[in-house]
Amino acid sequence: MTTMKSFPADAANGSVHRRSLAAVKGTASAAAAVDAVAASIATATTAVVRSAALALVVVSLLAVATALPGCSAAGFAAVATGASRVKPIFKLEDRTTLVLVDDPANLLGDPSLVNVVAARASFALVENKAVKQIIKPATVNDLRATLGADFENTPVALIGREVGADQVIHVVIEDAVLAGEPGLLRPTAMFEVKVIDAVGNKRIFPAPLADDMPGVSSLGQGAGFKKGVTMAYRPSGREGQNLLPELRRKLAERIGLETAQVFYEHDPATMLIPGD
Repeated sequence: MTTMKSFPADAANGSVHRRSLAAVKGTASAAAAVDAVAASIATATTAVVRSAALALVVVSLLAVATALPGCSAAGFAAVATGASRVKPIFKLEDRTTLVLVDDPANLLGDPSLVNVVAARASFALVENKAVKQIIKPATVNDLRATLGADFENTPVALIGREVGADQVIHVVIEDAVLAGEPGLLRPTAMFEVKVIDAVGNKRIFPAPLADDMPGVSSLGQGAGFKKGVTMAYRPSGREGQNLLPELRRKLAERIGLETAQVFYEHDPATMLIPGD
């Protein structure tokens, strides 16, 4: 506390009294101003430290995310940073829907896995209310057996109509491998997604371009929506080799799930699949 000096109260020193009191008051005001500035600096410093700490936490979480595989990394980062739900890329009309999967080069390593992709996508679409009515993948197998070699050249829209679908989600496997770096397995895949209006005989997703070829064959015409899947690393020794059939199936299931997620809003946490 500042101790104020006492001055004589005579008229001769009156002006001195006023000047001295004013100086003391000025000093007190200056001290208060300094205290206020110091408090502001302290508050600002605390805010900066907190912001820096938060930024460090976020950076650390993102660093962890980069160590995770593919969509798991994206999902982890989205959850860790409080990202909102992932919006659909395209919203389907609620019509009877068929998921048709083509793997013309047998890249998945087992012809039956196209049914796994279709079944997983179909289940997710209904479970998440993207559509209500879905055509079972087995129905396509019956048509495939009936048409034989002609099936591959049959337009997607016609396949849809033959099995009672109003629209077809058409998935084409463009790449799929199980091997990663030397000594490791890392299943990855690239695939293309389209939606065909079976009744109107036209593509509705992605929107067709003016220079697209007319008609849509079983293997598809024109560029579709590209998607990629990358799963966790695993050792490629004897134990890893024994896991190959299981890894192929898990890769097919992941392709199916991520195909379906193109069409409905979902929590980024659903991109984190335990064990891939």
